[in-house]
Amino acid sequence: MFFAKIAYKCLNRKLLIKYMENKDYRVVLVIGNGFDLDLGLKTKYNDYMNSDYFDRAHSISAYVHSDKKGVNLFNYLKEKASDNHNWIDIEKELADFAIVRKRPATDLEKKSFFALQSSLCSYIKDINYQHIDSSSKAIRLLKILKEYPLLNIISFNYTNLKRLEPQIGAIKAPIDYVHGSVLDNSIILGFEDTLEIHEGFSFMIKTFSSYYKSHNVRKKLLDADEIIFFGHSLGKVDYHYFEDLFKYQSQPERANQKLRLRIFTKDENSRISILLRLREMNNKRTDLLYDLCDFKIYKTENDGKEIEQYFHELKERLTDLENG
Repeated sequence: MFFAKIAYKCLNRKLLIKYMENKDYRVVLVIGNGFDLDLGLKTKYNDYMNSDYFDRAHSISAYVHSDKKGVNLFNYLKEKASDNHNWIDIEKELADFAIVRKRPATDLEKKSFFALQSSLCSYIKDINYQHIDSSSKAIRLLKILKEYPLLNIISFNYTNLKRLEPQIGAIKAPIDYVHGSVLDNSIILGFEDTLEIHEGFSFMIKTFSSYYKSHNVRKKLLDADEIIFFGHSLGKVDYHYFEDLFKYQSQPERANQKLRLRIFTKDENSRISILLRLREMNNKRTDLLYDLCDFKIYKTENDGKEIEQYFHELKERLTDLENG
């Protein structure tokens, strides 16, 4: 009887997905590190660098490779963090490091890079989920979306989204971990293809990682009827995934004028930063982006009433779609 019920539920879900595909209302949730931070997780790079994980890996690397030439990246990053009041963007610093080197990477630089990646993976895998903020905007949004049949989740985080299931129930949507995941120790640290670097540092390019996979991000975004960004800065490392979407949505002859587009960010400073990134991607025509689709940016620190209204409308909309 138990297995018969499971089979019945699976069959019902398959039929519902087939029915929904005919109605063709596709939702894409894109999450960045701001999503994890909104949950209350310590996933900032400086959280990692202030941890025992970084210190242990640093000490081991310094001891094992003490006789090797070149730069130990643990030392380099520690100095950069110290120069910047303990704040750091590790991937930006790695990019800056590689750009100015006009020679191949040394054995020390390669080994310390992969030791750094492994240590970061261990840190994130062991992050404590016991004190998740159950009232956070991130977890409430995921609760609304998690069972919608035509949802795709695109995560640019390393964290395992399934670890939230004890708080919110099963997440049935497919999840694309664009930069790999701690699920299978496949995290991808590094920078984008477009940087001009010596080929000897190509091991730091994300697409050169053996873990890099095709996720069809651009197609999923262009095919969507509703796209929700939560906690993604739209920064240069991931610029190429979103450029087509925002460029097309700012062109009257190409735009999907029925598209609902929402961006959740923390505060006014991050809102301005996102608008500046959008301005780069849409040839300085953000006015057309607003005009050619239903576009809004929400600040989680300030826009409580507007967010509540959107959550209410989203829940009703998805329920109506599922019920036909």
